Amino acid sequence: MKKYAMAFMLAIVLLAPSLLGCGCRGKTGVVRFNFILNEDETEYSVQSQASFANGVAEIPAVHKGKPVTAISGAGFKDAIAFIALTVPESIMKISNEAFKNCEALTLIFKGTEPAEIGDNSFGTNTSGLTDRMVKAIIVPDAALETYKTEWPKYAARIYSATADATDGKFIVRDGLLISYYGKDAKVEIPAGATEIAANAFWNNELLHEVDIHAGVEILGLADGQNHGFGGCRNISKITINAANPYYTVIDNVIYSKETTEPVRILFVSRGLTGKIAIPEGVTEIPEGDMPKNGIEKGFKNCENITEIILPSTLTKIGSFAFEGCKKIKAITIPASVTAIGQDAFKGCRKLKIKASIPESEKPPAWAEGWDGNRPVEWLN
Repeated sequence: MKKYAMAFMLAIVLLAPSLLGCGCRGKTGVVRFNFILNEDETEYSVQSQASFANGVAEIPAVHKGKPVTAISGAGFKDAIAFIALTVPESIMKISNEAFKNCEALTLIFKGTEPAEIGDNSFGTNTSGLTDRMVKAIIVPDAALETYKTEWPKYAARIYSATADATDGKFIVRDGLLISYYGKDAKVEIPAGATEIAANAFWNNELLHEVDIHAGVEILGLADGQNHGFGGCRNISKITINAANPYYTVIDNVIYSKETTEPVRILFVSRGLTGKIAIPEGVTEIPEGDMPKNGIEKGFKNCENITEIILPSTLTKIGSFAFEGCKKIKAITIPASVTAIGQDAFKGCRKLKIKASIPESEKPPAWAEGWDGNRPVEWLN
């Protein structure tokens, strides 16, 4: 019986590629499409096989000798980590909600004639353009105005392939870096970009290194936390030109430069490793809860950090700020800290906490359960 079971499992593995459809290889693996033959068996529609791997892909114009002419309803829905998709000239119809909730996605259309679109083909639209839509739509230069006229609901997100796109990787308009849709592991911000939009690199897990020049003035701040690189979990190296007057980077964490305000933590990548020393001047560690956009804040889920050194200027540690930092073994909380949110150290299973005050002097704003049930050594 075991022999037959093993044979059956082997057959499934060998047949899987043919059952799963076309494999279009992105950087992190195979991005697969399903093709559906129409009733008269003359052409195909296309959809994603499941949730896409993070990457870049192109829909083929022909599949098994027949044209691919349509994108199925909800065909790519919820592909939240899909970075770029090239759409061939053969596509004549994009069905309802085809790209709903694909907010990281840049679409590159090859055809000069806009396809017929359905309700919310490029995302949910309840009150004008929202961040649940595709990030950008690139079209041939000569067809720019035609696309805007035919798709008025999305006109603000339609860009010229030559005038707005840079190096086939960036969309930059009037100094604003709107989208990066390449697949490089290392990215240098273009010289003409002075501002990085709040979702320019959204959910790009291909990205490992970022080089930011001195002229960048705005890094896509939202809710006090940088989301220009929101969801880029694998960034492990960030470089900022020392001449930049607004931002600095220490241990691959981006901070505001001290002027009249306290130094703020602006971006923490989940790809950080090793020892992290937070500089003097920082007064608050942002809370680590996951807001509606699904992006962690603070140091939440930085699973490869082994040590954190907190500054003597620190006064507040937000709720869940270090939740899920599984490899941190020790941390000392300065006497200056007057407030700690709930579960600030939840899931730090190797952590031993040292407090710089006696337990009897614990401030009332240290929330119940702040320690995440980790052992605490109090000052005697």
